[in-house]
Amino acid sequence: MLDLLIKNAQVVVPEVGVEEVNVGIKDGRIVSLVSPAEKIQASRVIDARGLWVFPGLVDPHGHYGVYNDLAHDFAVNSRFAAAGGVTTVVNFFRTPGSYLETLPPAIRLAEEHSLIDYAFHLAILTGQHVREMSACVERIGVTSFKFFMGYKGVEKSRFGSDRTIDDAFLVEIFDRMRGISDRLVLCVHCENADLSRQLKVQKAGAVPNTLAGFQSLSPGFVETEALVRTLYLASQYGVRIYIVHLSAASSAEVLSWLPWFDSERVTIETCPHYLTIDTGCTAGLLALVRPPVRNRRDVEALWKAIRRGHITAIGSDECPNYRANKFKNGENIDTPVVGFGGMGLILPLMLTEGYFRRGIALEMVAALTSMNPAKTFGLYPAKGALMVGADADLVLVDPAQRRTVRAQEMVMASDYSVYEGMELRGWPVMTISRGEIIFENGELRGSPGRGKYLFRQA
Repeated sequence: MLDLLIKNAQVVVPEVGVEEVNVGIKDGRIVSLVSPAEKIQASRVIDARGLWVFPGLVDPHGHYGVYNDLAHDFAVNSRFAAAGGVTTVVNFFRTPGSYLETLPPAIRLAEEHSLIDYAFHLAILTGQHVREMSACVERIGVTSFKFFMGYKGVEKSRFGSDRTIDDAFLVEIFDRMRGISDRLVLCVHCENADLSRQLKVQKAGAVPNTLAGFQSLSPGFVETEALVRTLYLASQYGVRIYIVHLSAASSAEVLSWLPWFDSERVTIETCPHYLTIDTGCTAGLLALVRPPVRNRRDVEALWKAIRRGHITAIGSDECPNYRANKFKNGENIDTPVVGFGGMGLILPLMLTEGYFRRGIALEMVAALTSMNPAKTFGLYPAKGALMVGADADLVLVDPAQRRTVRAQEMVMASDYSVYEGMELRGWPVMTISRGEIIFENGELRGSPGRGKYLFRQA
């Protein structure tokens, strides 16, 4: 007998389409996908008629613990994620010390507090980090790392780095990756920090204190130049890279003709906020983020890049914080606190703006938000798949449900939302993680600490 049967489901299979099947679950895994006419016994049967069933979302871009305590973010924001159908998060972790010493305690904290499954990327900030990469892969199961181009010039004061975050350091990391495994992935924040710094000097005192003003200090070409350079260097070293939070029209457009953009080794990510809001956003300076939100032309260019298959992953860039902290330096763009929360809204945003407004196929939405991130970061097919043998990570969505975003109604490690007041269509009504219902009809279930650390093999 099955533990759980989801019948009459409109199952969204990434890159395939929508199929009407019954989903059988036992011992935390999908064990059958059969015709609705077939009779199967189960301890609990859920009639999903009129609902879509997606693979549980894999958010590859979390920043728990940046502004709040790490345990707090895992405890609170993993619940926000679960309510939005996210069943796995890959969180960025950074410290100047040895990750062999600092990451295991972070994993234990998450083990105590997280409602969903999780893994970690490690920021490479020092020479020691490079030397320890192999040990991190073998002992802790980390197969993805990050390089923050935007912190060039402040790496020593901010992180205690003993290296300059420049191209020499980047290719040193590439070379080290090649010596360990061709399955390793380097996430790269593409930003020419020298150009940004020069623009701030040139525009000093002449920039309006607005989202548009902030964007003018890091315009699209600052990202695009770094993107082109990074892709070329990666092609010369033959390594796998993941471009995080692509934001600019010029970056999206250059992918169409760049000869060394190899989609077999390069994954391009964008974020829901770059696909939905622009510098006219009513949230104002609450929407300060790096890279900055841009113009409407940039928004539409990113959607075109999704259609072309150049952008193939969605990450939230979740960086939860509270209003008091956001404006602790005042409401200004000179010393901004960047980032905000939104992980639990990925699917409603993608369905509203992608499927309903622009006709992006459901199976493409599923690939962007689950299968592709899972494949890139060594989690597939346990995660990001709707197939026999995969973890029973599922989200049931009511396509007719419309709700207006209200921060006060959401459980998250923040007291504001940059999407406040937006009416979204297509909301999760049930989230299942490894066969366990952790969210149902507005109620969170499951015990804190049920989330599982995902040790990845290279």
